[in-house]
Amino acid sequence: MPVRIICQNGNSLGKRRHLAYLVILTDPLPMKITTFLLTAAILLSANLYASETFRGSEAFKQIQGTELLRYNETSSVPTFIKFHSMFQMEYELWEQWMMRTFYEDLEGVSLTLLKMQEDDIGMKHYRYRQLHNGIPVGVGTWIIHTNGNKVVSMNGNLIDKVNVSAPILSEA
Repeated sequence: MPVRIICQNGNSLGKRRHLAYLVILTDPLPMKITTFLLTAAILLSANLYASETFRGSEAFKQIQGTELLRYNETSSVPTFIKFHSMFQMEYELWEQWMMRTFYEDLEGVSLTLLKMQEDDIGMKHYRYRQLHNGIPVGVGTWIIHTNGNKVVSMNGNLIDKVNVSAPILSEA
């Protein structure tokens, strides 16, 4: 066999588990095949490190009331949260829940509504922009998905460690 793939388990982010693959070429291969295999291994490893999913009781252990969570390495705030039907909160309470759950120790974080859309099946989707002290934060966007005024799920990319310096003005 010309290729052997070895899987190693690592634990680089607390409870999050990642897989790394090491490709070992045991026989010489044509350059195109070698390049393809190495590229595939790199993309597979990058994809595995980019996202981690928790379902059912594992999600509930991470964040009470959830049944599905997806994380990426850029933030401790999940990129996707789905609530168990028994724990779906009223739409009016979601921002308070977010601040208490993810931003309790960080002042100045807020989300401002950009738009609301209603789809063909009656669900409403609220798109928000993340701000820190009134300043938009990079890629900070968040979407709340509701059904009958209950939050079913949330997704997006929020920054959990905001480092914004106020501009310094000098006399000219």
